[in-house]
Amino acid sequence: MNEIIARNAIRKFRSFVVCLALSVMVVQGCPGQVQFAKAISPRAFVFPADHAAHPNYGAEWWYYTGIVRTSDNRQFGYQLTFFRVALTPSLANRTSKWATRDILFAHFTVSDIRGNRFLVDQKTGRPVLKIAGYSTKKLDVFIGDWAVVQQGDVMRLSASNGTRRLDLRLTPERQPMANGTNGLSRKGPGLGNANYYYSMPRLKTTGSLVLDGKRFTVGGMSWMDHEWGTSSLTPNQKGWDWFSLRLSDGRDLMLYQLRDRAGRPTTYSSGTLAQPDGKRIHLTSRDFTVTPVSYWISPTTRARYPSGWTFRAPKYRIDLTATPLMKNQELVTTGTTGVTYWEGAIAATGMSNGKRVIGEGYGELTGYAEGHK
Repeated sequence: MNEIIARNAIRKFRSFVVCLALSVMVVQGCPGQVQFAKAISPRAFVFPADHAAHPNYGAEWWYYTGIVRTSDNRQFGYQLTFFRVALTPSLANRTSKWATRDILFAHFTVSDIRGNRFLVDQKTGRPVLKIAGYSTKKLDVFIGDWAVVQQGDVMRLSASNGTRRLDLRLTPERQPMANGTNGLSRKGPGLGNANYYYSMPRLKTTGSLVLDGKRFTVGGMSWMDHEWGTSSLTPNQKGWDWFSLRLSDGRDLMLYQLRDRAGRPTTYSSGTLAQPDGKRIHLTSRDFTVTPVSYWISPTTRARYPSGWTFRAPKYRIDLTATPLMKNQELVTTGTTGVTYWEGAIAATGMSNGKRVIGEGYGELTGYAEGHK
């Protein structure tokens, strides 16, 4: 759910391409040139191949979030996301070793719940000369020493800024779940205004986190999203509210609301409910509601974000209330994508399938800081 990030990143680097209009480049490709591929029909994902990069599409991201704990139950949230943003569909007649079709960005955050600290780092890399890069054959994307690499069944995550370091091993407990209509996640009207999108909700996580020179051995669960396509939000779409939750009854829930300029959810909002037996249920905008119940005003940007929600899907007997583990989990990414958004660890309580449950996961809120500085 990062079309705004991709769109703003492309705007930031538009001097690298011939196209004069951003919307033409993102959705159609430059006139007379090879065009970007589009997500048009459902896709049968093939793994591990589809964990790799898909550079024929305009934008792509590998998105990891998790909640981990120490042996004495100290709790941390983390996010590590890599964005690939295409600059041009082809490098015809370019022979320079610095020539590239893409730019890579990455965001690395730690939510120190006990310390009430939200720590943000970001990187940009040109995928040339081993400065940064990605593989089209396997999961392997990196910028400097920040990396996500698959080794057998294990995904290795690493990121460091000198005073803090993340080093995790993620092992899947379930198969990937396709989102949208068999993997095709529509974002708006028109052919190809969609992405391919799957999630891995339950990744058993072990490893270490270093903060201020102190090393913590941690364990917990992570969630992976991988999405790619050549699409953009329509002029009437302002942003979205996205959520992932692992519930204690074994169900996994992903929801997102695409909002219009008036703040109302659009019909292109969607979700996925995974049952404990692995059965996947696609949720349309008619199947669920996400209702803010409280708000938080950022002291940095003065943006007003929802800061508590109810999630209801009556047909599937879901009635949950979620709250952030920390209020301030806002990213101001002027060093990379230029987007300000809220991305943080959340916890939920309520009912699922007639049973009382608890849950944990992440939320992402975009479009609320538009016009704020």
